[in-house]
Amino acid sequence: MSSLNRSPGFWTLDASRRCTLKTLSLLPLQQAPVLALPDDNKSFSVVCDASDYAIGCALLQKDDEGHERVISFQSRQLKAAERNYPVHDNELLAMKYALVNFRVHLLGTRPFVIYTDHASLRTATNSPHLSQRMARKRFIIALCCPGVK
Repeated sequence: MSSLNRSPGFWTLDASRRCTLKTLSLLPLQQAPVLALPDDNKSFSVVCDASDYAIGCALLQKDDEGHERVISFQSRQLKAAERNYPVHDNELLAMKYALVNFRVHLLGTRPFVIYTDHASLRTATNSPHLSQRMARKRFIIALCCPGVK
């Protein structure tokens, strides 16, 4: 569906787009609200992930019952050059993207944790031999976040 935004001319609603549009339009009617309002008295956590074509992240916070609730979702497609990055660079890009987009909630509040599913990234960021791209992203993450899990 996001490819329709870039089309300069007219576009047609083929069967796959029609099915996607129908699914998206019915989704809010079938499920209870999943987003919660942020509470500045509680700490936040961030979950990020990257694929071959996109990066995404979510800002989470525990409610009074101890359940993690989603405050916000963010995602974007990777640019053509970013698709050529190694996996660990895209995972770092997802972390940086999360910190930039959620900075209003994260900076100046309680300590927070960023969760990633890329196990080697947890140790690669502590290596003295980093590419310049990784070093720049690591610097931004180190300024903002005390812990990556």
